[in-house]
Amino acid sequence: MKREKEWMIVTVSLVMLGVIIFAKAEPIGPYVISNITETADLVTDGLLMNHTKGKITTALFNVTQPNEDWKGYVGNVTGKLVLWDSTNYSLFDWTFATIDGEVYASRSDSITWTTVSCADSTHVATEDTFLNHIATQPDRINETFNNATHPEFFVGSTQFASDDCSFSLYTYTNNTLEGKAFSEVLIYDTTGSNLIYAALMNDSTLGFDEKNYDFQMIVGEDSSNSANLGYYFYAEVG
Repeated sequence: MKREKEWMIVTVSLVMLGVIIFAKAEPIGPYVISNITETADLVTDGLLMNHTKGKITTALFNVTQPNEDWKGYVGNVTGKLVLWDSTNYSLFDWTFATIDGEVYASRSDSITWTTVSCADSTHVATEDTFLNHIATQPDRINETFNNATHPEFFVGSTQFASDDCSFSLYTYTNNTLEGKAFSEVLIYDTTGSNLIYAALMNDSTLGFDEKNYDFQMIVGEDSSNSANLGYYFYAEVG
């Protein structure tokens, strides 16, 4: 049985700056220049209450706690397109003034990008099961990625028209869901049976904490497992 979430939980936010160098229009693994993990500022002391003997006190508590079934990644990406050979000698390259593309995260280190499609309810349910997200959870994947709207984007040469995919969300801007600056979509590698989180880049845009980012995304975790779940990151620009 899935354990209850603890009242003291740490969420992870990684600030990733990747340099992407492309020889072909297909996602690749980025070089990570820096990463910083931030911990929520939690009040862990108990609340002292001391009322009159023989009386009944009605209390209304408000509790906000980090969610150990998810973790977040935000950051910036630099990159260029290049013509190079097998020994990494470049004939010519093109640096982007404005970054555009996607950042991807998957539990798999082997993705067949030519057979990627929108994730469906079966794919999402399978991932929820792997993460030990139970049906009564309000924060399971299908309840979290429930927006079903997103901009057009490409994965390699595969086009996804606006609102093609059923499982998507928008992460927060300025601590609220006040805009649609950062879209994230669930896609699926049909060859390797791998769920992929796709964050659509938005060049130097105000993010969740009033800082500018190129991407924001969340990925699933298993709160019933004491070990952290690792993800492989990929990106494409242009």
